[in-house]
This record gives sequence, structure tokens and C-alpha cells, in this order.
Amino acid sequence: MRPSEAHKKIKFQIMSILLVSAFSVMACSLWMINTQALDTEQASTQVASILEPTKQLAKKLDKELATKIEQIKQQAAQEAAEQQAAEQAAAAQAAAEAEAAAQQAAAQQAAEQQQAAFQWNESPYSATMYLTENCNQRVEPRVSSASNGILKKGTAVQVVAKTDLNFMKLENGNFISADYLTAQAPVVSNTPSSGSSSAIGSTGHTQLDNLINGIFAQIFTPGMSDADKIKACYNYLIDHTDYARGTPMPGGFGDTSVEGSNNYVASAAYGCLTTGKGSCNRYSAAFIAMMRCLGYQANYIMGQTHYANGSMDDHVWAEVVIGGTPYIFDPQVEDNMRARGEGDGYSRYWKTYSQLAGKYVK
Repeated sequence: MRPSEAHKKIKFQIMSILLVSAFSVMACSLWMINTQALDTEQASTQVASILEPTKQLAKKLDKELATKIEQIKQQAAQEAAEQQAAEQAAAAQAAAEAEAAAQQAAAQQAAEQQQAAFQWNESPYSATMYLTENCNQRVEPRVSSASNGILKKGTAVQVVAKTDLNFMKLENGNFISADYLTAQAPVVSNTPSSGSSSAIGSTGHTQLDNLINGIFAQIFTPGMSDADKIKACYNYLIDHTDYARGTPMPGGFGDTSVEGSNNYVASAAYGCLTTGKGSCNRYSAAFIAMMRCLGYQANYIMGQTHYANGSMDDHVWAEVVIGGTPYIFDPQVEDNMRARGEGDGYSRYWKTYSQLAGKYVK
């Protein structure tokens, strides 16, 4: 309750009591006059006795009024202090927000000025290229730009544009110096050897590379030849994968809208290797990713294959370039043939197109 309202309420109570007292005195006087039963001294005594409770009540109300007024003053002082503190806090917050907005505007202006100062031109260019050294992929086509991660030597990347600053633009939007890129795929001999392969490859996606390297640690043994490693990958994929259509494409691999692109292959391979399910494109993507991690050029081929009933149907298989020759690897069809007890278990393994003439058409 505000002070003015409290005052009004208390004053109204006092006035009501005084009015009642006045009417009481008038009533007594009239009664004495009419009855003429009392002399002056007796009348005064009677009036005093009548008014005494009123006086006591007035004193009590006056004391309560003083107490109420003091309480109201204290409450008003407290509310004023709280309001002042709230206003000060609001002013401080407004000042902080204004300062933050000014800093943000200054930072944005500086960024815009920097962007306006640094410009480059791009021209369309499409090619699969390979890293000659471990290299940073940059946010902008310049060495001083922020890095978006390091790609390993031998990694296959999809180039989508050239710049006038000797940098290539990748399909993920990053840039790599042209000095560290080559169109020549790393070549690993298909000649069996007693030692392990020295080739270091990558799919271009750390998450997938880590998964595949973990599988390599399980299936490779010391002294395995390159040919043995390829066969181990082929057998692992067939032994750990079941045919299923419509398996999901995991996220985190960039734009996968173009079938056969590096991002698409990486996502399909990761899904196949983690769920153990997939159709021909998932089997092939997984084998391609494993071969790339071994340092081979491996391609995602969309074409047609010859069915047992003589018909041709759409199909996807892996093509691995070994010693300059492209070879067919089809783990999904091989898996079906093994399940039916057909062939020797490697009828679609490391075959040239002439060896499987008429069965695979690009």
C-alpha cells in the first residue's frame, strides 16, 4: 500500500471515531437538558466519563498511526533503494550490451575490410588429384589462411576449380596449394613381396581412415605382401557384410548428393563397415576406401553386369588401378556366388575386363 493511501485510511478511521464521539456528547447534552435531572457538576462528570473511552481510543489510534507511518516510510525507503539498484543494474547491462555491439560491429567491419582487400579469381576445373606431401587445406587460397585440417600424402581429392593464386579449390570448399598436388595416382606394384607395403594412403576423411586402419590392425600380420593385404581386405568385407538395400548414408562427410564422388564413397563405406550391411554400391565403396588407404587408385564404377540368366542390369563395382592396369573387384557379387557355392571364391577378384569379357560394361 502506498503512503498516501495508508494516510487516507487512518484519517478516515479517526474522523469516524470523532464524529461518533461528538454525536455522543450532543446526545448526552440534549438528554440532560430535557430531563433537567443533573446539575452542572454532575453533567460534566457524566460527559467526561462518556468521552473517556473515546479519548483512549483516539490515543491508541494516534499511536498506531505513528507506527504505520514509520513502517510506510521504511518500506518506501526500501522500495526506492531497490528501484535505484534495479535502474543502476539495467543501465550497466545496457552499457555492456552497447559495448558488445560496438565490438561486434568493429570486428565485422574489420572482417569485411579484410575480405574486400583479399580477392581472387576462380575458373572451373574438374579432376581427381593426389597429395605429394602432407598438406594443410586452407579456408582461403593463401598460406596465411586458417587451416581446416591436414591431408596425408597420397590422399585422393576432388578438385572443382583453379584460382589465380596457384591454389586448387576442393569439393569441400577448402583450398590446397597446387605445388602439393599431382594428377598421377600413387602406384603400388602388384608383385607379391615378402615385406609390407610402404604406401600411405587416405580417403580424405579422418573418421573413415581411423576405422579402416583399425580393421587393418586386425587382419594384417607382419610380413604380409601387398597382394595378401588386398585379398585380406576382400575377404574381410565379404565375411562381415550381408546384402541389404536402402542402408543409410551417415552424415559428417560433406555433400554426398553426387554418386561416386569422394564424399559419397566415404559415407557409403563408413555405413557399410559399421553396420555390416549394404547393396552393391556400399560393398564397392567400402572396398574402394580400403584400397585408397593402402595407397591405390580406386574408382567407383557405375555400369551394367551380366546376370546368370543372361540379362544385363545396372550395377556398381570397384576398379583398382594396379601397375597401371585397371582391375575389377566385385565383393558383392562374389559374396552371392560363395553363398551359392559357385566358382572358386575369387571369380570377381582382381580380374581384367578382358578376363570377364561381356560381364561388365561401363
